[in-house]
Amino acid sequence: MPRHPLPTLICGIAIGYFALWACAPPTMLPPPLPAAPGEMRIGGAIGPSGQIYRSESCPRCPPSQLYVDPGGAAQAWFMRRFGQRFDVGWSLYGAYWHEWAGGGGGSGFVRFGLVETDRLYVGAQADLGWLYARAGVPIAARVAEGVWVTTGPALVAGMLGPLQVPLGLSFEIGDRCVASTELSVHPYLLDLGYIGYTTTTLSLGATWRLGKK
Repeated sequence: MPRHPLPTLICGIAIGYFALWACAPPTMLPPPLPAAPGEMRIGGAIGPSGQIYRSESCPRCPPSQLYVDPGGAAQAWFMRRFGQRFDVGWSLYGAYWHEWAGGGGGSGFVRFGLVETDRLYVGAQADLGWLYARAGVPIAARVAEGVWVTTGPALVAGMLGPLQVPLGLSFEIGDRCVASTELSVHPYLLDLGYIGYTTTTLSLGATWRLGKK
């Protein structure tokens, strides 16, 4: 008797879901710095990451303590400025943790500059990927010549938690390169058993500006 394709399809979707449930970018990079019309930016970041679990989820942990599952994360991106304030880009990313395994994915994103001067950027950003969506407010403030403090609090629909709170520093190196570091935290609001309360990633990255006049 031929097998019905529906159970196979359901199993395939389930396997894909659990294989990619870490499919949220570990950072809010690239940094939301002002850009010139037509400017393109390409870059990447890598760094350590950790999942923090409650002790009841970890048999090796003493009672009433937390367990940190160490790992790492990486991300690559491309972005292009259209007109005066509209950015479109994509991002590829992946992460791995010792106990929880990991996953990866890709997403597209759009940014629109609400406020954009030589000292301040405030925008609106929306991301959409496989089993993942995010809406945030990227912010960058220049605190010294070529030095920017960045953040971008966001609401997230994905398996790393419903919030993302990043804080970073970006350093403009000449006209073409930006070096960035970012600490990004995905806190949980609910007790989800084995899944960690918080995912934290510290990333070091670089962005190259192409087509800048």
